Amino acid sequence: MYRPLVLLTLLLITATAFGEDVIDPKRGDTSVVSQKNPLTDRSPKGREGGDAVTKRIERVRRRVQMLMMWRLTEVLALTPEQGARFFPVFNTYQAKIRGAQKRLQLANNQLRAESTKAHADDMRLAQLVREVVDAQGQLNLLRTNQLKATIRVLTPQQQAKMLLFLPRFNKLIRQLVHGQHRLERRRKRTPKP
Repeated sequence: MYRPLVLLTLLLITATAFGEDVIDPKRGDTSVVSQKNPLTDRSPKGREGGDAVTKRIERVRRRVQMLMMWRLTEVLALTPEQGARFFPVFNTYQAKIRGAQKRLQLANNQLRAESTKAHADDMRLAQLVREVVDAQGQLNLLRTNQLKATIRVLTPQQQAKMLLFLPRFNKLIRQLVHGQHRLERRRKRTPKP
């Protein structure tokens, strides 16, 4: 029952946060020509500049974070006292995890770029492999520490529910973002009548 509700909510969040109607200047009306998406715009700063794109992405991130908190409260059946103790710890670790994920993504991108070169330097590749492994280890350590920090607040059953919920939620968010990317690509390929 909750899955369609979550999907609908996430679709509404992504549609309002990503989409911005653009007026067709030739026709002079408010018909939608395209929608801007900061996640699929490949220019370095986007059409409206780097700050506007960054603000929009951050706004989407905050909305997704609020949705995650709401769903966690519901799934874990948190009491108000538990919620007041749980979310400060959880959010602190989530911010650290997000930073570690960015470092891992950067290390992976550097490794991919170096490994595709015609004459890749073995020493540089070895260094990049170590960076990726270190970033993965740091991410795993943060996730483990997050779980350990919640032991003081959550019951074992709530911890189990949290461990099962978080990957499902993150997968759902990734699917929505990838769906948005596919929609943007189709929209660009489809000729206008």
